[in-house]
Amino acid sequence: MIKTKTSQSLFFQDNQVHSTWSDGAFSLEEIFEYNRTHERLDLTVSDHVDRHTNWFDAYVKELKSLRKKYPEFAVRIGCEVKIRDDGSINTTQGILDAAEVVLGSVHHFDGIKTMNQEELLVREYELTRLLVQSPKIDILSHPFNMAVRFFKADVPRAWVEEVYKRCVANGIKFEYNHRHAPESLRQFVREKVAQGDTKHLSFGSDMHDDLRELGMSGFKIRDAISVLVTGAGAGVGQSILKALKLSPVSMKIIAVDGSELAAGLYTAGAAYLVPMWRDPAYIPRIIEICKKENIQLVFAGTDVELEVLSKHAKRIKAESGATVVVSNVRAVRIADDKWKTVQFLKQNSFPYAKSYLSKDLPKFLKTAKFPLIVKPRVGARSIGLYKVNTKEELIAAVARTPGAIIQEYLSTEDDEYTCSGFFYKGKSYGALCGQRWLRNGDTYKALFKRDKALEAFIAKVGVKLNLFGPCNFQLRKTKRGPVIFEINCRFSGTTGAVSYLGFNAANALVQILCLKRPPSVLQFKESYMFRYWNELFVDEKSVNRLANMGEIPGPCSDINIF
Repeated sequence: MIKTKTSQSLFFQDNQVHSTWSDGAFSLEEIFEYNRTHERLDLTVSDHVDRHTNWFDAYVKELKSLRKKYPEFAVRIGCEVKIRDDGSINTTQGILDAAEVVLGSVHHFDGIKTMNQEELLVREYELTRLLVQSPKIDILSHPFNMAVRFFKADVPRAWVEEVYKRCVANGIKFEYNHRHAPESLRQFVREKVAQGDTKHLSFGSDMHDDLRELGMSGFKIRDAISVLVTGAGAGVGQSILKALKLSPVSMKIIAVDGSELAAGLYTAGAAYLVPMWRDPAYIPRIIEICKKENIQLVFAGTDVELEVLSKHAKRIKAESGATVVVSNVRAVRIADDKWKTVQFLKQNSFPYAKSYLSKDLPKFLKTAKFPLIVKPRVGARSIGLYKVNTKEELIAAVARTPGAIIQEYLSTEDDEYTCSGFFYKGKSYGALCGQRWLRNGDTYKALFKRDKALEAFIAKVGVKLNLFGPCNFQLRKTKRGPVIFEINCRFSGTTGAVSYLGFNAANALVQILCLKRPPSVLQFKESYMFRYWNELFVDEKSVNRLANMGEIPGPCSDINIF
């Protein structure tokens, strides 16, 4: 009998994981740390044991120690045992007593390498029926996996149903393993999931040497979720596409843009052209695509689309069923206008950059202390930004900048940070802050490290804005504390990078909104990030087809190596 319970839904568990204690490639701590920084699944660690295993007590001790160190998820102490040809279980009673979960499996048996397909399938079926009669096991591990491994063969549906019935009768969980399931079993489990009848199932990845497989079986058994990303030609849009592709959730990704020359269009499951955001036809076209593709979530990939999508989010939801991942109009406007950003920070007692509008220039010149920054009130990526050192330079920069804002120069470039925050229903679910260096307004080098004080500061600001989903904050550390000089009420341009490190807000939103998973604080692996150019190659006919037809299913492309 399983001796410990888990707190998460069955779909957010992985009940078959192997470590270096047996034949896995990763230590227990490496597995736990990866899980903490990525999906935070409940785990059953199930290393292989046999009658000669002499390390199980030390294994249990290490697992119990790591359980205390990683409280973010539940861990069950398991083992995987094989059935012998005589029907006995190949381990000791002491190991069975010490384990909290026992997985029983049919692995290599006598004569397996000389058997033809029919002989192997019949013998595996016989041993599986014997195994599920054993009161010593809790989970039937990857049933019929030998048929798949040796012959890539399917098995009769009747065999699957018979084994499942015996599991149910004997209180044994029936495992679904995404990699090693024959098609008849895969279809059987899909039907059970669709019916909501999962109480006798278990999901296990059988992870040995690829940590990305953790949770795969629970995620991949579900139907693919259709999502739409706008601005596929923009850095933010492309960064969102990367984040979604890093998710373990099965998805069909639809990319849209106003130009057929947008690189991100050719990396998606389908590509569409849309009018520019100012065009009255923009929202109707988004709704049309959402209805056609059964879109569940819409992700905004450019700044300019945020307000129009926020304004029309309810309409899009009502007419297509798609949820737009965007904050409220008030928050978008505060973030979009740097003068409004300053006023928001000031009114809420957060540090802010001393700022002036161009209309106050004559008065300001009397007390101005250089250097200063001149930039547009509305803008991004340092476009139109000037660092000025004299009154003459200041006057000239303001003259060249319609709607200019003048701000104090904050600290040095080595003290600049880009911070990604994740918010849901008025609460903060994590922040990642990276010291960054810019090239042409974009982050091209960064060091992402834990900074609890700065993360807490970002959380307070974001909660005050009442944000929904992602938000990017740019700031510099000064003697009076961190000073935000720009807020982007959207995903950051570094979203793809930080998602690789585990801080994947796009993945979190898909799971929260589409899979009904309760939100949890996002984590990440500390690391430097260095950016470089790469190339995507697309056949001219595909580009012309998209330009002429306005859409293309399954676009193809090739990507260069480093």
